[in-house]
Amino acid sequence: MNQPLYTQAFLTLVDTTASLLAHNIGVTKANISLLLTPLEKDGWITRSNHTQDGRKSVISITGEGQLTS
Repeated sequence: MNQPLYTQAFLTLVDTTASLLAHNIGVTKANISLLLTPLEKDGWITRSNHTQDGRKSVISITGEGQLTS
């Protein structure tokens, strides 16, 4: 899979929430999930539970995701 253009914006953010990422790249919260799913499937990001707020996920770039930049 070729790297989507918006992935560059993701690579500048470390351990962020989906809501903050959506705000930073100018998409709705509903659309961010659609953007993150293929990146997670390809191993470029991970989603983990937020330690303080169970409703949120923390988005992290994987080693493979860093190599694509």
